[in-house]
Amino acid sequence: MKKKIIAMVAAVMLCSAGSAFAAASEGSKLLCTAAFLKLAGEGYEIDYADADDLTTSQVKRYSGNREADVTYAAVGVAVEDETKIRVKVFDENEKLIEEDTDVRMAVASHTPKWTGKFAYTVDVYKNTDFCFGILTK
Repeated sequence: MKKKIIAMVAAVMLCSAGSAFAAASEGSKLLCTAAFLKLAGEGYEIDYADADDLTTSQVKRYSGNREADVTYAAVGVAVEDETKIRVKVFDENEKLIEEDTDVRMAVASHTPKWTGKFAYTVDVYKNTDFCFGILTK
């Protein structure tokens, strides 16, 4: 229960932090918060969150340094019902190391063997608002 409360407080803080996540629609925020809370119940904590909109032909890219032997979950949530969303994870050499495609929420988990830069892409199969987060375990 404590982890869920911490995740919920973190999500509320993100919503009021002036980031792109804060500018998202209320529906986007609620769906993202629900997805992040689900993972918080599995021991994850929010490391990064963003919300935006995508058209079918767009790919949104994120990147950042990740630590060795830490488990990360890259989470994409599509706001529109029945919308497929895909999340991909690439290592510093642009090699695809993990991907997930699903309806409404995709989760691509990875545990780097080295500290370095990793990239993440999100794309959808129809126009929609979406949110993306990196969670750590």
